[in-house]
Amino acid sequence: MSPTFWREIGADSKVFYAAARLFAAGRNPYDSATITAEENVLYNQPRHLVPGKPGYYAPAVYGYPPALKPLLVLGAGAGEPAFYGASLLLLGAALVGATLLVLAAVGWQGRLLPVLFAVASTPAVLGLFVGNPSALIFLGVALALFLASRDRPLVAGVAATLSLVKLPIGGPLCLALLVALPARRGPLAAGMIGGAVAWVAAGLAAAGTRGTLDWVNGLGGYSSNLGAAGSSPYRQTDLAGLPALLLDRLGPVAATLLAVAVVAAGAWACLRRVDWAAALNSDPWAAPAAAIAAALVIAPYLHLNDLVVGLFPLLVVASHRPGPVTGATLFLFFALIPARLVAVALTAAPAGGVPSTAGVGVVLTVLTLVAALAVLRRAEAPVPARTRGAPRAASAPPGYPPT
Repeated sequence: MSPTFWREIGADSKVFYAAARLFAAGRNPYDSATITAEENVLYNQPRHLVPGKPGYYAPAVYGYPPALKPLLVLGAGAGEPAFYGASLLLLGAALVGATLLVLAAVGWQGRLLPVLFAVASTPAVLGLFVGNPSALIFLGVALALFLASRDRPLVAGVAATLSLVKLPIGGPLCLALLVALPARRGPLAAGMIGGAVAWVAAGLAAAGTRGTLDWVNGLGGYSSNLGAAGSSPYRQTDLAGLPALLLDRLGPVAATLLAVAVVAAGAWACLRRVDWAAALNSDPWAAPAAAIAAALVIAPYLHLNDLVVGLFPLLVVASHRPGPVTGATLFLFFALIPARLVAVALTAAPAGGVPSTAGVGVVLTVLTLVAALAVLRRAEAPVPARTRGAPRAASAPPGYPPT
């Protein structure tokens, strides 16, 4: 007898596969009624259902860029299980590659243990289990950090736009990288602009003007899903950004702006007396880590699986001597949350009746930001490398003082 959660395997991959079938048939996957009907045909026919168990819950939104159309169409005839298997290999490779790039950028010596921790972390496991492309966002950020550390700001800016595969998350992350990597900011910004233009051009080439406009209009579906409980047939759970605490009372724009104000005020209070020269000389990656953590906190459409991007700030935090906040954050992320996930997965009732609410991810995003700010404020030197698994002093990207 399979556990309750098992029916959710490949849940997001099913959405991609339905979109692939619609693209291949020349139909519009950005129309919520169209993709919901396609998913019901694919997954809720009598032959797919098990007596006494709920059927597949069809999400009403597909909002990924039309530039993905050619790749999706290639897998449209493979069948959903094979489609999910191929995406699992792709996303797993992206996750491992992104972690290795981050470790190389910050100068971590022994890399096997942190890679294992990254792959086994709750966001990574969730992303791979459901087939969500969160690992591609992490890969874009990791490539940008790695290329910036090698004095390739223009290409780093282009690489960062890979995170725009999820526009509501990739946008804040690109802005965070632009602000926190001051070395040769002009080429970095030019690369980001060029990468964004490339996304649009690829979408126009793949889906034409009509398909691109359908995508833009379809992005409004995200906003409808972020309203008060019961306002949307696709009720979100496990939202991980700070705006999730306010979405039942405020619209997504107001909730996001209020979250930005709270984060900005908290960061100013924490960092207003920081000796920036000493802090950046101590660890040049502390500022990018804090900026990326802040971007995750303010993102309105952020799920627990998307917190795989938070592995970068957590690795930076782990490279410093632990304090009460930083140690508790690392323990929560890598020990308590996985234990809770296993307990919930084995005992939870079938999903579908839970209203939109902030999940445990909000605790993780806020604590990750607090821990990153604590590291930046302390401006201390990293722990000297004593074992194969310990980090060595980070190599400064161009424009930073040498370590």
